[in-house]
Amino acid sequence: MLNLDKMATLGVDDVNVNVAGATTGGASPVVRKTIDLSRDVKLLTLSWNVGNAETQPQQYHHMIPPNGEGYDLIVIGLQESTYVMGADPNVEPMPPSADQKNDDPTLLACIVQFKKCLSDHIGSGFYLVAHNVRAQMQIYVFARTSLKEHISNIEMCAENTGFMHVFPNKGGLSICFNLDSTSLAFFSSHLAAHEGVFNCYMRNSSVKEIMEGTVAGANKDLDICSQFHHVFFMGDMNYRLTMNPEDEPNNTYEETKKKLVETKQKEKEEKEARKKAAKEAGKEAGKDDEEPAGEELLSDDKKKERKANHEKILGWIKDENFEELLAHDEVLREVRQGRLLPGFTPCPVSFAPTFKRYRGGKKIATAGGEVSRCIAGAVVGPKEGHNREYDLSPSSATTPGTTATNCVDYYYNPQRYPAFTDRVLYKSLPAFKKDVEFVHFDSSEFVDTSDHKPVHAGFVVKTHKARQALRVNMDGKSVKTLGLRLNNLKCFDLSELDLAAFGGGSDPYIVLSTDPVDLMYTTSTSKIKSSCIQHNLNPVWPPEETLEISLVSCDVRALSQHAHLMIQVWDKDTYTENDMIGTAVIPMSVLLENTAVSLRDGALKEYKLSEDLFHGGAKQGRIECTVTRVPEFIPPPAAAAERTESMGKESKITRSQPSFVRKNLSLDEYQRQKSSNNIADSGCSCVMS
Repeated sequence: MLNLDKMATLGVDDVNVNVAGATTGGASPVVRKTIDLSRDVKLLTLSWNVGNAETQPQQYHHMIPPNGEGYDLIVIGLQESTYVMGADPNVEPMPPSADQKNDDPTLLACIVQFKKCLSDHIGSGFYLVAHNVRAQMQIYVFARTSLKEHISNIEMCAENTGFMHVFPNKGGLSICFNLDSTSLAFFSSHLAAHEGVFNCYMRNSSVKEIMEGTVAGANKDLDICSQFHHVFFMGDMNYRLTMNPEDEPNNTYEETKKKLVETKQKEKEEKEARKKAAKEAGKEAGKDDEEPAGEELLSDDKKKERKANHEKILGWIKDENFEELLAHDEVLREVRQGRLLPGFTPCPVSFAPTFKRYRGGKKIATAGGEVSRCIAGAVVGPKEGHNREYDLSPSSATTPGTTATNCVDYYYNPQRYPAFTDRVLYKSLPAFKKDVEFVHFDSSEFVDTSDHKPVHAGFVVKTHKARQALRVNMDGKSVKTLGLRLNNLKCFDLSELDLAAFGGGSDPYIVLSTDPVDLMYTTSTSKIKSSCIQHNLNPVWPPEETLEISLVSCDVRALSQHAHLMIQVWDKDTYTENDMIGTAVIPMSVLLENTAVSLRDGALKEYKLSEDLFHGGAKQGRIECTVTRVPEFIPPPAAAAERTESMGKESKITRSQPSFVRKNLSLDEYQRQKSSNNIADSGCSCVMS
């Protein structure tokens, strides 16, 4: 009898069952049945810039369903979450100092209040998995209590990107963990503010710094995006609507950086000239932090241009013209150009810009006598299926004399262009993309204590209770398995990591690894890596140099599910630790499909691999090579013995010989006979945990 409980305990994801069926002569065929032991986890991600204002318990109803109804995992990222309790809500709050410490009494009191409000609202059916805090930034992860025994390997990191990259007023927090055998990483960020090409560049740089500074996961050499199955990045990212074509850096990352160094000095000189002129005119220069580019110092033409742009944006909001609004959105442009989180998908926007709002808003009485808030001629109403005030629904019941334009004007502060500053983006490793289903992305219009509206995105994430079961073929003391050979190795346009004082450039070499990490035979003291080429950003390795790996199995079906080859390119340093240049992540299914051995003539296919290299959320170059399959690769004796011993201890391995070894057949002959149902496969199996 099939014991599902035991299989779940062993961690088998897909269970292969041999069922003897009726035949018309010959041996009974092998019927492969698949029993799915994965689970669908309903995930809610919430990002909220609290605006240094005290929150009210009733506000949480508009962001999170009471008792977490409908969700299994709730992740909450907060920015500017420090405030003075009991302060007058009608007075604009003063933000704390940029160097606020985690032991600040005001901060500690706010954390206590947040934890209580969130825990009371989400309910006893959830528990707090982890809480990470750095001054005004916080991130919480809540999970249903039924998932507690399935969550493991919890790691937390923080990266400051504020003034001098020390102050924690800006930066990112992360919480990473495994749910079953699926790895998840969540980031909450608060990036540099203000409009303009330089500030957009600074935001891109901050994201890269956050991603590079986060060290977590089973392989600490790899960055988060190259090893975690699913990554979610959210926060007050502060990307704006670009209304000036000069603020669009239509060039590469490095070219943009060079141009900005030149233009920043020019802007500084112009600002000093304006201040000097204002002083001579008897005026006091305003603070840039509150006035756009020192608005009182702008020329009359610039002021008119800015006012016209602001009215144009309000018109798009009133008409719900999202196509025009998003055409000017920096996030979509920067992701499309590869300068921001390449490979990530921004959640699609279908709501009014969340910034910069007047605190408290303006209440508009409806014809029925009720009071509702109005945005773009629409009363906020519950979105069907969510039972919360997430959507903008057309209203025909506004009070006579109240126009949509009036309503929009009441909500947006003209100090800034309205913008979609609060965002959620997500990314999965190639073989896991099908495991994430996007459900919704909305804002909470009824939360009005901040100049930002909270945003929340819903997903369904399929997690797997264990790795795919793999058949490991053994023949006495050696291990016959499947191998891959990489040659004709070359890289292009690698990032320059060495200082000019040490000759500049980079000294690249290549290292191979896999996901899962124990999918490849290596000894514990060695890595599969290439030679190093000195001072070269476009290195070409000798044709005779090859990198060969052997996998623990030749079970192509199992290897094609949720397995990857990681090709890492490193910069070798003499006096400091080596630096990662970038990583290419290739699904094993692509490699095996394109290097299949022909059963007709035994010929080996060649696969021309060409992949971009990424690190820290940025493109760092490109690698090309030729990949061929080695059907019966026999690893070095030391690696095979070490691997066999390790697997025997940890993976419940049965040391029987596979069918083609017992029958003294070649692999090709065995596959031909198996395809005609002349033999049944009873090779040993290994469950990879």
